[in-house]
This record gives sequence, structure tokens and C-alpha cells, in this order.
Amino acid sequence: MGAALIPVAIIGLSTFVIPRLFGGMSSNTFSEREVGKQSDLQLQGANMGSPIVHGYGKARVTGNIIWGTKFTEHIRTTTRTATTRSRGGKGGHHSSSSTTTITTTTYSYTVSFAVAICAGPITDITRIWADGVEINTRDSSVMDYTLYKGDESQMPDPFIEGIEGGGNVPAYRGLAYMVIKNLDIAAFGNRIPALSFEVQFPENHVSNIIRKISQAAGIPGEQVSVEGMDDWTVYGFTVAGNKTFRSQIEALQSGFPFEGFEYDGKIVFHPSGAGDAVAIEAEDLGAAESENNTDNTLTTIRTPEIDLPKTIKLSYISKDRDYQNGTASYTKATSKGVNETSIDTTLILSDGEAAAITERRMKELWANRTTFKFKLPNKYATVQAGTVVTLPYNGRRVNATVTDVSYGIPGISEVTAQLIHNQTYTSVTRKIDDAGTDIPAPAPTGIRIEILDIPMIPSIGSSDVVLLSAAAKVYYGANIFRSDDDGVSFTLIKANMPRGVIGDTMGTLGEGTPYTWDEKNSVDVKIFSGTFGGSLESRQEMAVLNGANLCVIGEEMVQFKNAILIAEDTYRLSGLLRGRFGTENHIVGHVPGERFVLINSSVIDYVEASTTDWFKPYLYRYGPSGNDVTDDTYQQKTFTFNAVAAMPLSPCHLEGKRDKAGNVTITWVRRTRGDGGMKSYLDVPLNEAEEKYECCIVKDGQEIRTFTTGSPTATYTAADQTIDFGAVQPSITVRVYQISATRGRGIPREEIV
Repeated sequence: MGAALIPVAIIGLSTFVIPRLFGGMSSNTFSEREVGKQSDLQLQGANMGSPIVHGYGKARVTGNIIWGTKFTEHIRTTTRTATTRSRGGKGGHHSSSSTTTITTTTYSYTVSFAVAICAGPITDITRIWADGVEINTRDSSVMDYTLYKGDESQMPDPFIEGIEGGGNVPAYRGLAYMVIKNLDIAAFGNRIPALSFEVQFPENHVSNIIRKISQAAGIPGEQVSVEGMDDWTVYGFTVAGNKTFRSQIEALQSGFPFEGFEYDGKIVFHPSGAGDAVAIEAEDLGAAESENNTDNTLTTIRTPEIDLPKTIKLSYISKDRDYQNGTASYTKATSKGVNETSIDTTLILSDGEAAAITERRMKELWANRTTFKFKLPNKYATVQAGTVVTLPYNGRRVNATVTDVSYGIPGISEVTAQLIHNQTYTSVTRKIDDAGTDIPAPAPTGIRIEILDIPMIPSIGSSDVVLLSAAAKVYYGANIFRSDDDGVSFTLIKANMPRGVIGDTMGTLGEGTPYTWDEKNSVDVKIFSGTFGGSLESRQEMAVLNGANLCVIGEEMVQFKNAILIAEDTYRLSGLLRGRFGTENHIVGHVPGERFVLINSSVIDYVEASTTDWFKPYLYRYGPSGNDVTDDTYQQKTFTFNAVAAMPLSPCHLEGKRDKAGNVTITWVRRTRGDGGMKSYLDVPLNEAEEKYECCIVKDGQEIRTFTTGSPTATYTAADQTIDFGAVQPSITVRVYQISATRGRGIPREEIV
């Protein structure tokens, strides 16, 4: 045993001790390292049984692995040598050196696989995310792939066939999928990343989506009728293959106001409240089996306010945030209820669209909360679920949608209908097959239209649009045409405008202040509404400060808190904010009979107006959408667009400070036409090509001297005052304009400083 140990001891001594004792000798050591070695090279991450997604428009879809290879191992070996020298022994007379050889073996991995995306056919893949990070799809060094769009003629992938063998690979017809080749997975933690794709689908029209869903449900195309929705489109909409067809239709209804019902052996879809209304006469209500029947002719059921929701929340997919989940809500501040309604949708919406949907749904629930029950004789046998009817109610005729029809003895039908508030929906003409007595709908009446040349409202349009509002006593939409040749020919510029809320002032709106709430003045307004065609409502102070109840009175833009109904279609407006959006120069000078127009995105329309259209008089002709432009119901007016929306707002805080020499330094603060809210004390955006002003000295109403400056200040020297007035002036009238590169001078601010 002892002899056996001696060589080991000698080897150890000679290797580590002798060089240090005697110097002049070398030592070699070796080190090996392995980097990135994986023990399991099997593919992971496929989810069996996942439903196939069907989509429309543009959507982000998560992929599912349907084929893959094992990880391919790539080995790279590098060697480097390091030499270390040292001096040892007493006095440093001996030296030694050691050499270390380091060998590093690096392992990297690539993998090829196929990812099922969605049901085909698709148009294209426009973006790809890996582990939530967007990758450059144009760089083949990042990802080399082949896309199959899922048509019925696609063939098996040759790359997969080269591995699996010819005839062993399905073509996956009807399935959009991607074959990714030799993906380097080092950047993804040596695993296949979670992939998602922005898919462009060939169809985005709501009407065609409804037809496709109905066809998938087994309903023949001739038994499905989709009316009045040809112009409706979705940005994106996805449904999983395990969703019922009814739930798919309901998901569409969460974003679009339409209804479906059975009529004459067909499934009919049309916009809510649309269709030629069937007029029900008062003497026909309450049809009974005998003359002794004492049933009410018209029973009215109104949902109590406490049962209506105070808040509506919508969960959706946000196109503004790369398809992340979003939530929008709308709360009716004046509600006494406490209920909350939640809506989930797979529609892909902008955040603004989602907010508008919650507001519209709230309006629907509140405005249409009245239900009617009545009986009808046989002459109304064509009235079925979905039919729009007009009824006599509280001294006027109102529209209602039939929701249920049941039949008693032959000739008597019991009808349930829901009141329609026409401001909530835009009516669309629909032909109803009347097998019985021909009962015509009320004919459309002449249109009143207001063309608004007012400052820009950021939430509605840009500086290059003209705002429009239209209303009529009987309203089925309005068309407006423009003539560039004084009436020789007309071009349609806007069709099927929503019903606006237009009226006239019954008195004079007094002078107020633009700086605080005007609680002194009020004004009475008579609305040109027709049959339940428009209304005003009071809003809480905070809602008004956030933009609610904006209107135009004359040329002044005003907001109001209180709208009290004092007579039929007549409201008293009070709690006013005056001179909104830079119209403080119109606070004075009001007269009786001025126009009133409610400014709200749901009741206002607009047309584009390029700079080539500015300052030119055009002839406009307008009338009911269902009538020809030559019809007698059409009227016309000449209007010149002066591009007020492109004018910079008047500056504020115009002040002057005089020094001992009599020179006056004039300063002011600019305003902006859009996005003017204070954000962490940052200056508001300029919204002009450059910052430029004209500061004018005014004498007897005339501008006698103008300073052009690129900053909000100008100096009126004592010498210039003497030239202009003969002496230094104790006070000076100053007028300041901000300058637009396209529109020129903005709205002026004039003060005595």
C-alpha cells in the first residue's frame, strides 16, 4: 500500500511544488467548459384540440404548433491559451511560467416547425410577435418562413415533405399556417417562442359576415336577408370554432345596432329602428273579441329608473394598443340606479369607438325603456316581430319596434313593441311586403340643414372639415349635394346623415363672461324635432367640463348644465359656459331667433374641405335620402367656407409694461386649436407650422403699426409712440393675431394696455 502511494505523491509534488521551489521550469494546465448544452431535444408546446379561429377584417391571432422537428444541435469549439510568469525564491532569483489552455464548447439550437394560425383563406400576415415582441418579418436572417393562406388549392409544404417523405404530409387546405425553418432559438431561452400574428382577412363588411355565419349554421342563403348594412365594416372580429353561431351574431350586435327576426319564412337582419314604419291608427288599437271588452287600447310599461344601469362596461380588444384587452365604461351621473351592465366582445375597436359604444348602449337603454302592449285587427296581419310601427302616444306619433306578436281568436293579434328614440339610431328605408291593406309610411318632409363654419372641435374633426347637421319633421336620413357650376350639375358629398338636434332661440341670450360659469343668463330654445326626433338633457357640472352639452347659438359656442322642458319641444337652458373654443368674440350681439345646433358626434356629420375649397361660394342642394336630387322636397342654399376651423385662436393675457423711458413691452399667451389640456405643466402643442404673431397698434379703430414676431412679445418704443401719436401715450389699444401658414391671421385679441 505504501509503495503504491509513493508515485502519486511524487507526481503531485513535481507538478505543484518543484517549480515554485526551484524556478526556471514551466507548468501546463488544461480547462474545459460547455455552454448552452440541452439535455432534452424534443419539441414542446403543441396544444392538441385547440379550436380554429375564424376572423374578419384585421386581427391578432395566436398560433398553435402542428408539426416540428427535434432541436438541431450546433457545436462550436474555441480554444485559447494563457501564459502566466512569476518570480520566486528569496531575492527573486528564480522565475517560473505556467500555461493554461481553455477549451470552450458552445451549443446552439435551431428548430423547424409549422404553426396553425386560423381558418383560411386569408389575405396576408402583416406583423408577427415572438414572446410579445414584434420581429422584423422582412429580414430572412431573423425568421425564414413560408406562409400558406389556407385556400382549397394549397399543396403540401415541400420542406416538410423533404423530412417526412412525399405523400406523408397533409396540405392543410382551409387552414392558414406558417412553416418556419431553422429558427435560432437562443434569443428565446432555447425554446420555441409564443408566436402571434396580425392577420388580414378578405372580408370586413358586417352584412357579409352575417351571411357567412348564417351559412355556417346551415341556413341556406336564400333564407337570409341582410338589409341596410352594406356600408358597415369592422376593423377586426374573431370567433373561436367552439362558439355558437348565435353568440357570434350577438358579438357583432355588441358593436353594431342591428336586429334579427323571422319574417315570411326568412331570417331578416336590419339596423335597429330601420324600415318603413307601418302607421297604426288610434281607432284600430284595442281590437277585441266583443264590444263589451274593456281592455285598454294601449298599455304602457316604463322601466323604472332604479332598474336601469348606472354604468355600462365594455371589454374589447384594443387596436390602439397592439390588440391588448381594453375596457371602456360610461356612467350616467344623473341616474338613481346602482346597477352595472357588463358587455364582452371579440370585436377589435379603437378606444374611442369602444367609449362611443358604451355611450350609445346607455342611450338605447334609457331612451327606449318604454314598452307598449296593444291588440290589432286582421288588417295589420303583416305586422310581425321586427316591424317598425308608428303609434299615437301623448298627443304625438312615435315609432316603436315590434318585439313579439301572439294570436288569439282569428283576426286578433296581441302585440308588444318597444319605443324607439330616433336620436339613438339612423333610420334606413326598408321595403316591407304588405300582403293586406296598403298602409303607406309617412312621407319624408323638407330637410332643415345647418352648415357650420366654426372653430375646430378636436373630438369631432380636423381643421379641414365642414360640420353638418340636418333635421326634419319626418326624417329618414338626408343627402347633400354640391354644385361647382351654379346648379348645372350636382355631386353627392354626404348621404344618410344622422338626425341632428336643431332649433331656434325664443329670446335673446344676454352678454356673459368667458371666464366663469354664467349663472345669470338663460335662453329658451325650441327644437325642430318632429316625431320624437330630438331632445336635450341636463348634465352634471363635471360632465359639462369634460365636453358634454356643447352647442352653437348663433356663432357662439356654448355649453349648458340645465335643460328644462317648459313647453312642447321647448327647453330653457341655463348654467352656461360661454365663448367656448375661441368664440368669446361672439358673446355679445345675440338676437332673437338665432340658430341652435347641438354638437355631438352622434348627431353631427362632416365633409372634407381642402384648402382649394376655401373662400369659394358653392351651391348646396339637400333633401330626404330616399328622394332624387331633383325632387320638390329638396332645397338649396349658397355657402362659402371661410375655414374658421383653421384660424388660430386669439391669444390671452394681453398685457403691457412700461419702463422709465416710456417704452412699452407687450406680452401675451398663445392658445392652441387642439389638445390644449394642461399636462404636467408642459406647454400646449403649437398646432401650426411655425410660431408667428402680428401685434398691431390701433388708433381710431385702424391698425397704424404692426410688429411681426416669432415669440409672444413685442416692444413699442417711446420713439415709435411719438411718431404715431405725437407723444408717449398713457394707454395704448393693442390688437394681436396668431398667424397660420395656410389661413393667415387668426382670431384677434384686442385690449387697452
